[in-house]
Amino acid sequence: MKYKKIILIILAIICFGIIFAFSSQNSSESLGLSNKLIIKTYETIHGCTLNNKEQKEIIKKYNYIVRKSAHFIIYFILGIIIIQLLSCFNINNKYKLILFSILICFIYAITDEFHQSFTGRSARVLDVFIDTLGATVGLILNYLLFIRKKVIKK
Repeated sequence: MKYKKIILIILAIICFGIIFAFSSQNSSESLGLSNKLIIKTYETIHGCTLNNKEQKEIIKKYNYIVRKSAHFIIYFILGIIIIQLLSCFNINNKYKLILFSILICFIYAITDEFHQSFTGRSARVLDVFIDTLGATVGLILNYLLFIRKKVIKK
């Protein structure tokens, strides 16, 4: 159990670090990364090479959903890591376990958006909501699939 805690702490720090690194990008770096991902994914799936006009159309079509999905997905992963970590600390009340996990992810989402505001990008309440929703979905699914049985047995 000791090694599990250490590994989960390391994974949480890595996840926090990845989120921090993405939020440290200025708007042009962040958009450039998203646009590259959209074009590479589209070209790979469709087996084609897009010209500049087609690239702009595809980016316009998919940019918003890709960027918001990135928020959801990274916090989904963070939610799983956080609830797994907190479950190692013998929190016997399932509501406390879930609530503390959500609260940690919510607070980090707020601080992440605040940090992002110093990079020339905007801090959005919607992004905090999407981050928290992603974390909540991840940790509740993880709780239902892996942790619930351990908490009930205690």
